[in-house]
Amino acid sequence: MGQPQDSEPKRMAELEALHAATRRLLDVDGREAIASVAVDAAVDVLEFPYSVVWYPTSTDDALEAAAISESIEPHVDGDPAAEMRHEPGSWLWRAYEADETRRLTISRAQAASETPLHAVITVPLDDHGVLTVGTADRTTLEDADEKLASILGKNVQAALSRAERERRLDEQNRQLALLNRMVRHDIRNEMQVVLGYGNTLQDHVDGEAADQLSRLVEAGEHVVDLTDDLRTLLDAILDQRTERPVALRPTLAETADHIRAEHEDATVRIDGEIPAVDVLADDMLGSVFRNLLVNAVTHNDTAEPHVEVSATAGDGRAVVAIGDDGPGIPDERKEAVFEKEVTDASDAGGVGLYLVRTLVERYGGRVRIEDNEPRGSVVILEFETVD
Repeated sequence: MGQPQDSEPKRMAELEALHAATRRLLDVDGREAIASVAVDAAVDVLEFPYSVVWYPTSTDDALEAAAISESIEPHVDGDPAAEMRHEPGSWLWRAYEADETRRLTISRAQAASETPLHAVITVPLDDHGVLTVGTADRTTLEDADEKLASILGKNVQAALSRAERERRLDEQNRQLALLNRMVRHDIRNEMQVVLGYGNTLQDHVDGEAADQLSRLVEAGEHVVDLTDDLRTLLDAILDQRTERPVALRPTLAETADHIRAEHEDATVRIDGEIPAVDVLADDMLGSVFRNLLVNAVTHNDTAEPHVEVSATAGDGRAVVAIGDDGPGIPDERKEAVFEKEVTDASDAGGVGLYLVRTLVERYGGRVRIEDNEPRGSVVILEFETVD
């Protein structure tokens, strides 16, 4: 706390100690652990014996103590979160709503416990709550005290924001994992049953009914293809694997072979020789090429789609070009088709192109679309090569 005899060296030492406390805040996980570190720093570094971190309740109708300093513990009976609360209208709630650092003089009656508080600094933690640091001494708090408390508060706020982001990310990952299981099993399995019945019925109907059934089967096959894309995309989002060297030639050649087998009416030609280089990628590199080749074939307006693949390598980069003779993509759409907001599969290739960009950029590469000659589009992929 600020005293007349405080010196500049002492303040510098306090700042260094605050930096050390900040490092501890970065090393702990969870709101409770962050609150405990914050209180310890307020006591040990700022020398405020009566320090508390307050969090709003889940219903946001009160502030409750999340962590208290040892000097307060003898004055609290039971669980601090249950015993120490400030409701709307209290001095602390007003400080919480004001979202500004304040120096206050309060009476024991205003405290949330029997703590002999006299002078308090309230430090906002954004929507996360409030940090209060206080003393029973009848001294005047100084600007330097407020400044140091504010520095601590900003670091606590940053740690809490990080913890909240991590909590939300964990929750999103759990939801995505559930969706992944549904796509892998429930949706895909049910569609396979539908396709099984549809293919069986095709041998027993003719005329207009046969045409309608054929369209039904095609739609079902498209749904299965979409589940493949979704599964791969979810794997890419959830997977934490590290990129590694992947051989470009066999990956690209094998993927092209598979597309030829699946789409007999299409021509998939490799122009020249694929360089025998390794690129920085992972097991999903084949999915990148598959999505682009399928997109080039299925979104083609010709009876017999023609797709040409070429690759070059040099100066630490490998460039793969996949060109088609389809309708092409207007300039104003060349960037938008890779965005996740695009949902019109007939226009943008569905989730596949978003998946392509997600994976390629994760590998440290780039992807873009150019016009083909005399018609169609060319997707250009750039990868880092690995010696």
